[in-house]
Amino acid sequence: MAWALGCAVLLKADFQPARWKYRRTLAADPNAQILAFNMERGVYVHARADLGDLRLVHGEDEIPYVLEKMTGLHRYEELSTGLVDQGVTPPGDLEVTVDVGEGHRHNGIRLSTPKTNFRQRVAIETSDDRRRWTRARDDGSIFDFSDDGRRISLLYVGYPKYRKRDYGRS
Repeated sequence: MAWALGCAVLLKADFQPARWKYRRTLAADPNAQILAFNMERGVYVHARADLGDLRLVHGEDEIPYVLEKMTGLHRYEELSTGLVDQGVTPPGDLEVTVDVGEGHRHNGIRLSTPKTNFRQRVAIETSDDRRRWTRARDDGSIFDFSDDGRRISLLYVGYPKYRKRDYGRS
């Protein structure tokens, strides 16, 4: 027992962050229960390949953490859906409702229109039941500019990922 306690004291004594060559200060909300940080390039280029030598420290105390390594892999899938509903709101805005079905994570909508030379603000809402709606984005924009055989258009609006039943209206 005394041997184990002695080893623990020696390990604690060897833990001196001030002697580390590579360190960064992280700004954190002291009242937050969970903190998330993006790792700067200057940190991970000097770390081990498995990032096993990274430490979070507050004062002289090491803080436990979970490391989530993000990969550069993205999967892009487009679903073609029909309109469930279409109408005009009291202020005169077009409102369309689409259903992408259950089990699909979604984070954007691409619209198709024969209209040209326009710019339109777009709001996106999602729902599980078509009764309670959550605003996913209210500052989207789509446009099309066509002139002399040239066309520039952006008909896609992205928003944070959702797992709801995926009725969407814009």
